[in-house]
Amino acid sequence: MPTAGYKLRAERDITIKAKDLIIPFHALDFDYDGRQVYVFFCLWQDRLKSGEQLRIPDHWDARLSGLGSVVLGERNLGQQTLEIVISGYATSQEAEGALRRQIENLIRI
Repeated sequence: MPTAGYKLRAERDITIKAKDLIIPFHALDFDYDGRQVYVFFCLWQDRLKSGEQLRIPDHWDARLSGLGSVVLGERNLGQQTLEIVISGYATSQEAEGALRRQIENLIRI
């Protein structure tokens, strides 16, 4: 998005509960010509080795996301991505609230 003129203003990690799932999102706040745009991104591994629990990194890093799975030879095993872009809200808190209210309608188990 930066190459298209969007200016990154902030980023953070959040988790949202939806239908008994805890979904880790990396949230990015952009400004585009005075318009606020909020991006919520999740990289999810469906399958885990037996006895293994889901690992959510303490800090999301685009350069290192998924590196642990690569090292373990487990990359792309049922991998899913979810990216939601929201605009029309003045603050990141309002956009996150809208996502939290609507996520149940978007997720199917």
